[in-house]
Amino acid sequence: MKEDNSIIICPADKGKAVVIEDKDVYLMKTQDQIIEGDYTLTTKSEKSILRRLHRKLMDQLVSMGITDFKEQRMYTVTGPVMASMALLIKVHKKNFPGRAYVSQIDDPSYYICKDLTRILNPLDEKGESFLQDTYHFKDSIKDLEVQDTDWMGTLDIVGMFPNIPVAKTLEVVKMELERDETLSGRTKWKVDDIMKLLQISIETFFKTMDGKIYFQRDGLPIGKSISKPLAGIYMHWFEKNFVFNDDNSLKHCLKFWKRQVDDVFFIWKGTKDELEVFVWHLNGVEMKIQFKMELEREGFLPFLDVGISKSGGKLITKVYRKPTHTQQYINWASNHPKNMLLGVLKGLIHRAHVLCDLKEDLLEELALLKNVFISNGYPEKLVFKTIEESWAKETLKAVLCGIEQEVEVEGRKKEFCEVLHAPYVRGFSEGLGRKLRRLGIGYVPKRGETIFTNVCKLKQKIELEDWKTWCIP
Repeated sequence: MKEDNSIIICPADKGKAVVIEDKDVYLMKTQDQIIEGDYTLTTKSEKSILRRLHRKLMDQLVSMGITDFKEQRMYTVTGPVMASMALLIKVHKKNFPGRAYVSQIDDPSYYICKDLTRILNPLDEKGESFLQDTYHFKDSIKDLEVQDTDWMGTLDIVGMFPNIPVAKTLEVVKMELERDETLSGRTKWKVDDIMKLLQISIETFFKTMDGKIYFQRDGLPIGKSISKPLAGIYMHWFEKNFVFNDDNSLKHCLKFWKRQVDDVFFIWKGTKDELEVFVWHLNGVEMKIQFKMELEREGFLPFLDVGISKSGGKLITKVYRKPTHTQQYINWASNHPKNMLLGVLKGLIHRAHVLCDLKEDLLEELALLKNVFISNGYPEKLVFKTIEESWAKETLKAVLCGIEQEVEVEGRKKEFCEVLHAPYVRGFSEGLGRKLRRLGIGYVPKRGETIFTNVCKLKQKIELEDWKTWCIP
């Protein structure tokens, strides 16, 4: 199968399924994604593109006074490669469409994007609608009062990253950076230099499976770390001017609005007709920014991995899984440290305790986890013991939640000076880790090669002659 050039082996969009697709069909789906986006085919060679992008970055670093070789190496990739587009197949949808993603690992701006992301993240996180994760969402609705006549709904921003207008986004980012009083604590770079680095980082070329190279004319690149905070900052500006603004005649109907990247949860106390007018107005602001609405059905609405219902003037939550969830987790017999395997079980038990408001929902979720993990090879006694011990631990966490504690652990180091990344060998690595800790060295198991990683290769093979050292600063 691996040597068969007529098929493509790739991961599914959801779950851990592996999809085998005819190569011509796969390329056709890829072309559909390109047609829908703002991309153009380029005739420039891969080497010339990489040289130019690398040189632009180097020139900017030098203009910022970064001339030391070691410091330049922190922000540049020695052997940059072209970003590559691939598809994850949506096996749970009709006709099995693909979801495009672009792997930006080791492209010329890979490292500088990481630093820019660190600088911009606080601007995104301070937004009025910002949600970090499910637990943050759960905490934000705990004191929210609702009526039976209120509408619960979600909005999905269709294809958000490729549709974010870059010019307006950079304008908003510059304005926010100039207002940010804490910027000097995160970086010594000037605002103008940050903006120039952003412009270099956003410029995106990528290669498809058939070897063609495309240039993204507008929109934020999928796969670059910098895209998330940039999109978040733009959407905060959008919401401030068209959702929370005083000129909005339907603002009084909006009781609650929170957003996690491109997913919005809201509570609407007006009529359904007024809600549809409100969404219609939002869809008319920016042609590319379109919202797709879903309303509660029979008093229930899923959002992220939470199932939400109304009861007694409050929002009641529980764990939610899509119908296509396979209930497959890492098997106990797999070649991984046992503490890592046990951590998967403990993490899901913790999620159940936090998200389930009703006792019957919690008991149902714990019973499901019990059966699922036993079927995944976990020892029955260990699963029962872990779930039983969770009651006291989670109760203590709930009691101490929100209480500021100053606990000093004597004789415990906060972090290791050095960390060894090495393949995990059952029966040997555990002892190695203990001995390294005595020397102040951490041990992190390195993922080895699996059947999945061996057959699912969506990047084009780079020939030996293409590996050059011309990008060394």
